[in-house]
Amino acid sequence: MCVQVTKHGNVLSEIVASGFCCGCGICAGICSPGSIQMRLNDLGEYNPFPTENACTNCGVCLLVCPFSDRVANESALGQRWFASVDRVQHTDETGYFLTAFSGYSKVRGHRENGSSGGMATWGLENLLSRHEVDAAICVSPSSGKNGRLFSYTDCRTAEQVRASSRSCYYPVEMSAIIRKILANDGQYIVTGLPCFCKSLRLAMEISPPLRKKIKFIFGLVCGQNKSRFFVECLCAMAGCDPHHLDEVVFRVKDRHRPASDYGVHFRCNVDKATETRESVFWSEGMGRIWLDR
Repeated sequence: MCVQVTKHGNVLSEIVASGFCCGCGICAGICSPGSIQMRLNDLGEYNPFPTENACTNCGVCLLVCPFSDRVANESALGQRWFASVDRVQHTDETGYFLTAFSGYSKVRGHRENGSSGGMATWGLENLLSRHEVDAAICVSPSSGKNGRLFSYTDCRTAEQVRASSRSCYYPVEMSAIIRKILANDGQYIVTGLPCFCKSLRLAMEISPPLRKKIKFIFGLVCGQNKSRFFVECLCAMAGCDPHHLDEVVFRVKDRHRPASDYGVHFRCNVDKATETRESVFWSEGMGRIWLDR
């Protein structure tokens, strides 16, 4: 790390204890003594927890936390990173930008299998095919490995990127993938929600290796962070057993429904001989649960 900090506690005592943690996991990813690990709490949300390794109270975790009062806000971060870019524009509503587009991908499968127009999938695939980056860091299905239905992975092919398309309304965190980026050579593009992206920018400011390796950040629109219980509730509503949930597919599209009436598909296995596949759509109760949080 290229920063000196005074001893003043950590994210456990200042952020988690106050209920401000978004569960991004970047604090655990850059914690040098390994005194923080990410686990699901009783509410089904990721939080940092202490490990057996003693905390040195260096305060670095607080310098990468998007909700710490010791870090710059988004406007100040944007100014530091982008204000000097040639031909950059700025508005209070958008922040800094070069230009803006609205569109969709015509590449087969992108729009049908994407959350909306498939532009993120198209962009990631193009950066990989042009060798602008070695890997795209995306949220991918993990088939229940380690009790996780989704996790951040490094996608190195178009097929892997396409397998990671669609939104994910399920808790994920970045500690393992941050450690993997730091441990390996290469250039990366990282996708994430706004609070994750802010934390990543803060980490890049104090970690030269991280700043050198992360070439692009794709920020996604955030509509709320959901706990694992959101998915389990929808699973039960669809008629499946959430205790035997093996696969979730979000933003399922039905050509007979309007685009706003998207669904979630579930696959559950009680045993090898019993498999159920069901879906629930926004108009069938998902919308009510979403809005009720």
